[in-house]
Amino acid sequence: MKSPATRQIGGFDISDVTADDLAAEIDRRIAMRQKTLLFFVNSNFVVKCQALREHMAAAPVIAVNDGLGMKLASLAVHGRRFAANMNGTDFIPFYLRRGTGPIRVFLLGSHEEDLAGASAALAAMGGIELAGVQDGFSFRQKGDALMAEINASRADIVLVGMGNPLQEAWILANHQALDAPLIAGVGALFVWLSGRRKRAPGIVQRLSMEWAYRLLIEPRRLAGRYTLGIARFTVLAFAHRPRRIGAAGEARDPAR
Repeated sequence: MKSPATRQIGGFDISDVTADDLAAEIDRRIAMRQKTLLFFVNSNFVVKCQALREHMAAAPVIAVNDGLGMKLASLAVHGRRFAANMNGTDFIPFYLRRGTGPIRVFLLGSHEEDLAGASAALAAMGGIELAGVQDGFSFRQKGDALMAEINASRADIVLVGMGNPLQEAWILANHQALDAPLIAGVGALFVWLSGRRKRAPGIVQRLSMEWAYRLLIEPRRLAGRYTLGIARFTVLAFAHRPRRIGAAGEARDPAR
């Protein structure tokens, strides 16, 4: 991934990359044991993680776009789309299935039954060694011992599935204590891998309408995200649009 173009959405710098580009860059960084925090930024992330913007800017973060909201915001604010939709539910299995060599993965978050199902799904991919698991409800009781446990596991990748903004806050607060070169916030990935929830049909995914399918399945949990949440996201996207250069060369607010 050679100096990827970035564009700002809602105050976050988002890399415009394809899955192949990102996979190659992760391979390079893991081989060099170069610390990287990988975040998949959707509209909910932009709304919920505003307080973490400065922390992200100071950390070794790669942030990529996830979902229809980010696509539309990029078109509206920057006049162009992202090269690909980079959601973690698709990218992480894509990356791990490539078979570039044995890779050790530690899973942190979700319920024990989801972790069991996700572990089985990862084992079936081949070339993946499960370094360890820790559910997302009792991990705080371990404190610093959890960091020592993860480091002792010799994990190459730590996947953190706690939802926004908990997973991002935990990663930003603890990444320096971890030896793993890649730490990624993966949301509900373990739930999807376990099979406890079914994803939308392929055609719905290709039309970027998976959000609508999820809203139909879980209206009570997601109604706020896709109503008030979208309104807040839209305001944030336009509030952080780039400033244009006026005739005299000075920056000016495009809304004026």
